[in-house]
Parts: sequence; structure tokens; C-alpha cells
Amino acid sequence: MKVLVMGGAGAVGSALVNALRCAHEVEIVEMKSKPEVQKFDVLHVAIPWQGDFALKVSLIAKEFKVNLIINHSTVPVGITRSLGADAVHSPILGQHDNLSNDIFKFTKWIGTTNERNGRLAASHLAMSGFNARILGTPETTEALKLLCLWRYMHDLAFYENAEKILDGFKVNKALLNQWTSAYNEGYKGTKFARALLEYPRGKIGGTCVAQNSKLLYDLSKNEGVKKDLETFNLI
Repeated sequence: MKVLVMGGAGAVGSALVNALRCAHEVEIVEMKSKPEVQKFDVLHVAIPWQGDFALKVSLIAKEFKVNLIINHSTVPVGITRSLGADAVHSPILGQHDNLSNDIFKFTKWIGTTNERNGRLAASHLAMSGFNARILGTPETTEALKLLCLWRYMHDLAFYENAEKILDGFKVNKALLNQWTSAYNEGYKGTKFARALLEYPRGKIGGTCVAQNSKLLYDLSKNEGVKKDLETFNLI
């Protein structure tokens, strides 16, 4: 298949390009840098969310006459559906600093408005080695990805506050993870395991967790999300 990757020069896009090249002819497209070939089978979208996101994607999809749009970007709920009936959402999971390897470790969920496009997207991704499965509508995967990022920030907020509490009691902070490791060992094989993280000390590493947790709050106005954002002075 002839495949176009929008945002192929970024951390997510370059990992996708590397993954897709093993099975497809891949070109990278940006608004100001476009390939000469005028017809592609699939457009993969890996650009950051901005207000003109849908317009940019729609223009590229129309210009290159793609049959299927696979949106990998983290976006507000409802954006993928606005791209048209030929668009599905398939969020990225994995650490961005090692995404070329991590990208294959997770199920590549697909949110779709119709089963046919979902099957086409799953088959296309499977050709490159992804474990791709349909999981509801695009709104399903869009919402779950935002919640996934907030959950990580929520765990970081726990550690941020735990450090302050332990300092107040003059307890060695390193013992928290020793305690948690033993706790997880006792609950091995159950649903009760807890995250083992480093103390963020007032700042979240990277940008996607903070930015997309703020996006989730803007969409939901949820007080729980707001409190965690306040922990890191993000709101």
C-alpha cells in the first residue's frame, strides 16, 4: 500500500514511519512539504492537537485522495468523527523517548464509526506487526486516551503530595516505593497493584501528560482533574 504520514518528522510520526516501512511504501507530508505522488491508500495522522487540526487533516486527505484516515493523535472527543466517514482513531501508547520499540508493546485500539473501516484499519496495521483491535467508536478511544494520560498525572500528583507528607513526618521518602514493591508482590496476579514512580518535585516531565490533562479538564470541567492540575500549578 501507498501510505502518507502527516507529522512524520515528530517523535510519534517517526516511530510510525519506521514501523510502517516494513510493509508499505511510506511518504511524509507536512502542510509546507508535500510529495509529488498524488494518490495514497492510507493517511496516518500524527500531528499535535491545535484548533485547526481537522481543517489541516481534511485538506491533506482531499488533496491526496486517500481512502482511509487513521488518526493517531490525542484530540478532543468528537474530532475524528468530524474528519468524515473514512476516518478512524487509533491512539498511541508508550514512552515517547523509546517509542520505536514501545509502540509494538501495546494493543493498537481502533475507534471507528463503521465496522468495515475498523477492519480495514486493523488489517492494515497488522501488516506492520501491530496487535490492532476495534474498541467502540472514535469517541471511545479519544476519551480513553485522555483519561489514560490524566491517570498518569493523578499518580504523579499522589507522589508529589506524598513527598510533602513524608518530609513532614521526617520519614525516608525512598521507603514508600520499598513498601509499594512489597505490596505489589503480595497482590501479584490481582487487580490491586500500584504504580511505582519517581517523585516529580513540582514538575511533570515531558509535555503530553500536562497538555492533554488540561485538555481533558477544558472538555469535562471535572474537579478531580482540576485538583491534580493545581498540584503542579498548571491551572
